[in-house]
Amino acid sequence: MVVLTGVTFKVQQAYNNFCRQNGIKFISCDVLGCWSYVFNDFGPEFEVVDKDGNDPVEVIIESITNEEHGLVTLIDKAKHPYEDGDLVVINNVEGMKLLKDGEPHATESINGTIH
Repeated sequence: MVVLTGVTFKVQQAYNNFCRQNGIKFISCDVLGCWSYVFNDFGPEFEVVDKDGNDPVEVIIESITNEEHGLVTLIDKAKHPYEDGDLVVINNVEGMKLLKDGEPHATESINGTIH
């Protein structure tokens, strides 16, 4: 990874082009009085899954049904900010295990899984 600061825009472009051609992650940043900027180029394979830049939201799950496409109910029927296509990580669930294809019994916790 290359982190660059305190240089002209032309120098930033040259370094970024070199880094991109060689698969090196690149960050350029600086502070100019009360203003600042950060530019990063992590290459064409880097994928951003954050749709709006907001911090992740935590909600408390009351229950999850055992169907293949389980129904998740939040505590006190709370509302959530999630939309179709959002990724959700499940953590701190007690008593629910995952069934794997071809295995007769659940063996792993649902905790840490992405849905």
